Amino acid sequence: MPSISIDLTVLLKEKLSVQHALVLDLLDKQDLESYEKYIFEIDYIPPTVFQTLHRKGFIEHLGKDFQYEFESSRLTPKGVHLLREIRGLAAVEEMLLSKHKRSTDTVEWAEEWRELWPKGVKSGGYLVRSHIKDISTKLSRFQKKYKYPKETIFKATEQYLQEKQLQGYGFIKTAAYFIEKSGISTLAELCEALESGDSHDLSSDYRSV
Repeated sequence: MPSISIDLTVLLKEKLSVQHALVLDLLDKQDLESYEKYIFEIDYIPPTVFQTLHRKGFIEHLGKDFQYEFESSRLTPKGVHLLREIRGLAAVEEMLLSKHKRSTDTVEWAEEWRELWPKGVKSGGYLVRSHIKDISTKLSRFQKKYKYPKETIFKATEQYLQEKQLQGYGFIKTAAYFIEKSGISTLAELCEALESGDSHDLSSDYRSV
């Protein structure tokens, strides 16, 4: 018989048994062979199991009479959702969706943040407005490591660019290297200075690109 992973907390919440979960799983797979093998070799599944699932709206009865049988039953959308919870897939999908949303937010962040950097300005032969892919990757790592809020990151960046503009953009870093280069993050230093109320002297920051 095929294996099934069961989250017992879901069954307890819905006041269902392991047999209810088994029926849902086998109905989803349309596995009549395993169902019959179970009831003949392991344990009898009474009609009340199907009746309970039907009453709770997890399966629907396709037969013409009221004989609840495997062949005349199928999952409802509500039953499909419950089965995903029982298998633990709902929690996994929610985690992946949340992760994807954070990733999407970071990309949107990166595009907005990249717009702060001046167009056409070069440092060491490279445009200071780095490629969006490099910025997205580095900002994502930066957020995971330092966890500074967006407002602090933008304010620190704006201050850096304003001071560099006054200096004619001399020794300005590229956006990607500003986030991090060789384990050193100018952005992190400026964010820390902002949050602690200290000033950061950029005139001594001669390292470009």
